[in-house]
Amino acid sequence: MDLDQISTQAEQLASRLGVLTPRAESGRTPDWCADGVLPRIRKGRPVLIIGPAFDSLSPMEQQGVLAEAMLSVDLQWVGRYKPLIAVVLLVLVPYLALSVFAAEAIMSRMASWQWGLLGLTAYIVGLVVTRIVWARHIIYALDRRMIEAFGRDVVDVMFDLDDRSRARARGLLGVLVKCGMPDKARRAERLGADQ
Repeated sequence: MDLDQISTQAEQLASRLGVLTPRAESGRTPDWCADGVLPRIRKGRPVLIIGPAFDSLSPMEQQGVLAEAMLSVDLQWVGRYKPLIAVVLLVLVPYLALSVFAAEAIMSRMASWQWGLLGLTAYIVGLVVTRIVWARHIIYALDRRMIEAFGRDVVDVMFDLDDRSRARARGLLGVLVKCGMPDKARRAERLGADQ
């Protein structure tokens, strides 16, 4: 893996996409991640962690993976507060309203630990659902920007690569990945509807 070459390619892609140039680092990526790139934000700057799987990709796949990772970081950074706002609106507001308006009827029948457990459960479920919806929103926006910048051929290659990653994810993480990352048929359908 040549990090200097990857950094040069990332700089060219960042200029083309109108996003911040990320720093490329060698590192470990999840086993299920077929593309070998893990986008991160550190201290407000994009970082791409490049794993060994990246070297096995074709040049078109490498270009697509780097572009997807940079756009993903950009989209997440721009909307970084939206999931938190959604959790507050979907979980905290109803919970507070319930505690204020129905406190007499419900709290008198529930122990305080049960009330706390209900609130914690509502928060966790709301956070997970919000994250899944937000991930899907990011992916659909990413697909639109990728097709504008690279055309349908690169996007179709990325659909296949992302679908391989989706199929490799196992366990609870696999469930979250499959819920947050639509399959290629759904993404292609959505992309066709947007055009």
